[in-house]
Amino acid sequence: MTKKPGDDVVDVAVVGAGVAALVAAHICRAAGQSVRLFDKGRGPGGRLSTRRAGTLRFDHGARSLSVKGAEPRAVLEKWIREGLVGEWTARRRGASEDRSQWVGTPAMNTPVKHEAGCQAVSFGCRVVALRPVGRDWVVWGEGDSPLCKAHRVIVAIPAPQAAELLDGTGFEHWRRVAAVKFDPIWVAMFQGPEPAAVGFETAVGDDSVFRAVDAQASKPGRPLDQAWVAQASISWSRAHLEDAPETVEALLRTELQGLFNREIFGPIGVHRWRYALAANPVGEEALVDRSLGIACCGDWCLGDTVGDAIQSGLAAGQAFEEKAVDGFAR
Repeated sequence: MTKKPGDDVVDVAVVGAGVAALVAAHICRAAGQSVRLFDKGRGPGGRLSTRRAGTLRFDHGARSLSVKGAEPRAVLEKWIREGLVGEWTARRRGASEDRSQWVGTPAMNTPVKHEAGCQAVSFGCRVVALRPVGRDWVVWGEGDSPLCKAHRVIVAIPAPQAAELLDGTGFEHWRRVAAVKFDPIWVAMFQGPEPAAVGFETAVGDDSVFRAVDAQASKPGRPLDQAWVAQASISWSRAHLEDAPETVEALLRTELQGLFNREIFGPIGVHRWRYALAANPVGEEALVDRSLGIACCGDWCLGDTVGDAIQSGLAAGQAFEEKAVDGFAR
């Protein structure tokens, strides 16, 4: 008999391949369970993302790896020992002293690329439905195609997408997931001035237009070029949320030229993170429905940092650390 894709059975299926997803998958796999991950993107990382444009490279998602708490710190220290993370000290605009932070090296997505390489991940694979079959779940992809059957499922994607996927499954925490709102952020990527010429490598604060502006060359392991990334403020991004990319590019070009006090001649790439920062986090590490065998996790459960994503992924993985004996029965 020919085996169909949906006939593959795993202990845990994970929807997503960002930090929370990979941490949760690692916990389950380390406990001896079979795990498969599915992500609609071309590669791992979520907001730990790096984009290339010719010879330039831009960390256009999270600026740094912010963690607090013993467990997330242990994960960060592991990445540091493995050479996946380096210390970033940048000359700050208007600051009396520089602040040290941690970043992936040579790119922000290096730690998650490493973690994904240890897992069975299918990229370019959008999960559109979870359908119960007996006491298991069939994970369905686009084109009405079954991807696999799983005893339990961990959903580690932005809350609005998770709510859509889980609608109709009976997930007991669905309303809490659906209630999470996000603040957007527009990001500009461009070739700007030499940092020495403008007197700073990073600018952060409560500017009405910009949340942060960073010279990529100031980060460890990056090329010594003139690549810059500017994150627009939440208020500015919200006001221009549905503007066309070319409109956003023109507006941010004007603002950046004012910031640097010089013209920017090259192209400016823009990217909209619609689900950038959780405006009202759940306040719980992970949402687990043991009766159905479904857990939800992500930075939005606790806040908006990489450390929050790590803590949430750990909680989801630990909730399903033991193998299911009989489908949903826990």
